[in-house]
Amino acid sequence: MKKLGIILLLFILVASCNKDKSRSKKLMKGDVWLVESINIDGEAQGFTGNFATWTIEKDVDIYNQVPSALWDANGQEIEFNWQFRNKGKIFEIAPNDSTCDGTFPELELFGYYIAGEYKVEKQSRKEMTFTSTETSGYPGELVQVKIVRRDY
Repeated sequence: MKKLGIILLLFILVASCNKDKSRSKKLMKGDVWLVESINIDGEAQGFTGNFATWTIEKDVDIYNQVPSALWDANGQEIEFNWQFRNKGKIFEIAPNDSTCDGTFPELELFGYYIAGEYKVEKQSRKEMTFTSTETSGYPGELVQVKIVRRDY
């Protein structure tokens, strides 16, 4: 009985550690996600809608490389890094410095402003919602990002 308890405890420990990986795989598996909405304190922001996408260009091993995405909206593009942490409960968005050319187009600046740690509110195969009050440009304000998987 004691051995069964130890095996069960080890299984639970391993399974909980893999939530970062399984959530990352769901995001990577979607390839292209529509940025359905971004709200700041309930007010809708731009760079969303039918022509705003996050494209996950390649699957990576999240333990060896930080995943990135290409955000394409209103004819502008930026690349940003993302990561699930804390057993899949936290989603982090970080600007990718290699795409900063110093001109600061609107999307690049907005991407910097919404960078930060987000709480994962909803996460499924087709839809994800994240909220934060700790972003770079909107500290203390509630930022909500909702993405939906594009099905072709």
